[in-house]
Amino acid sequence: MKPEKYASLVFTALLGAAGVAAQQQRPINPANPPPGSGSGGAGGGGGGAPINPVSPPPGSGAPGALSALATRRRLPELVLQEAVEVVHPVSCPTSDGSVWESYDGTWYYLQCCTAANAQALSLDLPQVHTYEDCIDQCSGVPNCQAATFDPSIDQCVLYDFGVFSQTAHSVQLYAFATDPPVTQTPSLTSRLCSTSCPGANGQIYVSSHGQTFRMDCKKRHGTQVLSKDVLLSLEECMELCSAAPSCSSVDFDEKRGICYQSINDGPPALNAPTFASAHAVGCSGACEGCGNGCSKPAQQQVDDPNQCINDNAVVYRGGMPFRVRCNHCNMSQSGDLRTNIKTHDECMEAFVAEESQYDAADWVTGQGCYLKPEPISSIDPNTGCPATFFPLWK
Repeated sequence: MKPEKYASLVFTALLGAAGVAAQQQRPINPANPPPGSGSGGAGGGGGGAPINPVSPPPGSGAPGALSALATRRRLPELVLQEAVEVVHPVSCPTSDGSVWESYDGTWYYLQCCTAANAQALSLDLPQVHTYEDCIDQCSGVPNCQAATFDPSIDQCVLYDFGVFSQTAHSVQLYAFATDPPVTQTPSLTSRLCSTSCPGANGQIYVSSHGQTFRMDCKKRHGTQVLSKDVLLSLEECMELCSAAPSCSSVDFDEKRGICYQSINDGPPALNAPTFASAHAVGCSGACEGCGNGCSKPAQQQVDDPNQCINDNAVVYRGGMPFRVRCNHCNMSQSGDLRTNIKTHDECMEAFVAEESQYDAADWVTGQGCYLKPEPISSIDPNTGCPATFFPLWK
């Protein structure tokens, strides 16, 4: 891919689908399958995550401009781009560096002649025959974040993690979930605290009786009228409606100053340039505005940090991706205990805040969160560690 074509997308591509936590499904193939094998590769004993993999050599799917960025310890902040090349259908090498939208609205960044990211675990090998069908298969799996398709053998592999890859492959397409392209923001006509059009369009108004209305300009409901009154404004019309138990919508003729009250709690469907309308959407303050008639939600139980139930899952904390390994520990000479940390989430967030000093983190039974400096020799089974957290961006 040409560096100039890549430049507008590199930050988005590196970060991928940040903030989307993977589901708790165990991967079935623990590494990238070699071309033509149709199964997971070596090095995944026991379904474990890859531990301290050696950085792969730059592949043909990665431009030279990436090399400096790839050495950074932390991924750059997310940047949504307006100038994005959208392709359909997908073909290689033409689609390299472009984005493609799947049927469910998920967008994928495409890299031709590229293998999956070394930190990804394979989930499934669906039988498909096109690039698009393979990517759509990923969209149908809750914790799928990337896919590869080898057209020479019709091999599709789904993965639980995906960011920009520098690993070359002779013919394979690599696609990973990324942020959708954006368009220029249209000029806004709505204004806060306005009850007259056009500024009131799409705004919420809370009446003195606690009833909440959504206002729409140039629309009317046109349903059976409860009453018709001559008033000065849409605001007066809504106030009158809120005082009547049976009224749930109004149409206000701004030209003639006539308020039509009706029973319609849905949005207006008829175009009417001289009208402004509003319909009730509930009481202000939720339960408080309705006389505190709502039941209180059940309190969430605090997770026991000495229990781990999401083995091999990819989770995002502090905006960064970790792989969780239950009942494993990082084998290193020392570690720094953080006695003020009470949960797994806080442990990972603390690691992100001090990532330049550490390489991984453990939760040790009876003690808590340990941040582990380099070098990490291995991650091994250990019942004394309910969980270890392996940063996928390092």
